[in-house]
Amino acid sequence: MLFALKPEFTLTSARTAVLRPAEIAQTLEQQQNAQSKPIIAGKVTEISGNSISLDVYGADGSRKEAVLSVNESTKYLKTSFLSPPEKGKTIAEPPKEVTIQKTDIKIGDFISAIFESQIDLNTETVLTPKTINLLPPPQFKSE
Repeated sequence: MLFALKPEFTLTSARTAVLRPAEIAQTLEQQQNAQSKPIIAGKVTEISGNSISLDVYGADGSRKEAVLSVNESTKYLKTSFLSPPEKGKTIAEPPKEVTIQKTDIKIGDFISAIFESQIDLNTETVLTPKTINLLPPPQFKSE
């Protein structure tokens, strides 16, 4: 099973994005929906017409290509993660989501795609997401 199909995954290499959908959701209903819907995340490699190609990585580090087929009902969001809580506060504000257009997504961007039903990257060549999130680039800690 690919890590991209799990609701939570961690940074495994410089090529993978960190995404915790339950943390992105801002309400209890959104959290429950985010936990139950399949998600993939990766780096945009090509944008052509109504398709967006992504590099995604499995838990074993193997590279896969996913092709997203988008249409007029695809929702596009930009997720901005805020810094940790200010001094004296115990809770940081939740991430912010802003509606964007498909043209705001560029080759090299990191995106996540949320689907209405189960997907299988091993057998499906084209996937149709309900929502695409433009994510901030991953930040890597120096060791």
